[in-house]
Amino acid sequence: MSAVMRWRCSFVLVAAVGAALSCSSPPDDVFPGKNLIMIGLDTVRADHLGVYGMTPSPTPEIDAIAAESVLFERAYSTASWTLPSFASLFTGLLPSEHGSIGGAQSKLPQGRLTLAELLKAHGYATQGYVAVDWLTDAFDMDQGFDSLGTYVKGKVSVRYEQYEKEVHAFLDSPPSEPYFLFVHIYDAHAPYRPPPPFDGMYFSGDPKSPEKSSLEVLFSEETRQRSMHPPETLYGWLEGVTDIDYPISQYKAGISYLDRKVGDLMARLRESGQLERSVVAIVGDHGEHQTEHGFYF
Repeated sequence: MSAVMRWRCSFVLVAAVGAALSCSSPPDDVFPGKNLIMIGLDTVRADHLGVYGMTPSPTPEIDAIAAESVLFERAYSTASWTLPSFASLFTGLLPSEHGSIGGAQSKLPQGRLTLAELLKAHGYATQGYVAVDWLTDAFDMDQGFDSLGTYVKGKVSVRYEQYEKEVHAFLDSPPSEPYFLFVHIYDAHAPYRPPPPFDGMYFSGDPKSPEKSSLEVLFSEETRQRSMHPPETLYGWLEGVTDIDYPISQYKAGISYLDRKVGDLMARLRESGQLERSVVAIVGDHGEHQTEHGFYF
């Protein structure tokens, strides 16, 4: 274990932050003199990381980080989608307590104390970079942040690249005071279209093979009745695909791409001299359906 404790796990801050928020302890009581960096990996299943058992591992960078970190093996998401789960990570509360659960109750209530607000009250600079509107001021998820960067819609599988340079620039010229940095990486989310050389790296064959028919279920009446959205909206990116191994392997490829980006971010932390002055938490907000419970992608 290195002198600086670096955390690698899904949902690790729920316990640590919850304790701090409940008594409004100064951050120095929890992380003495350290910056706090949260890297949020959207839609990443724990069982698709090498450190949680997938072999061969698609995540060598995260595995290497875990080897010198505290790994949490019994950490659970509070919700199955982004907004309520990150609201829990930011407040230390269950969705039933913080109230940001979707529909008419999508916004995070102003009366809920967030991690960014707590740290800001104790002299921290607070900066975030997010890749989906659920985490922006539109849903009051900016509470306590000096800035959340600029959310820009674009191809899901490469959204992080739109602000990666801004994140690195922040690390190269950080504030003079301790800081809380939240970096949200959305790129494992459907549709699974990672850039080269990751695209197709775990699949061989013809995804539209006439000999396969396992994806017909996506456009079935049963799926239509189960979902809040038309199957054409959810699965249009798979039109004509018949082999279910294709999207499943593409999801894994997207996680390998995301792993590379996490490795690049950690390398920048080291090069800038920020790592040894920081506590880094790598967390996941929720996993992904890969046919379980009759749901897909």
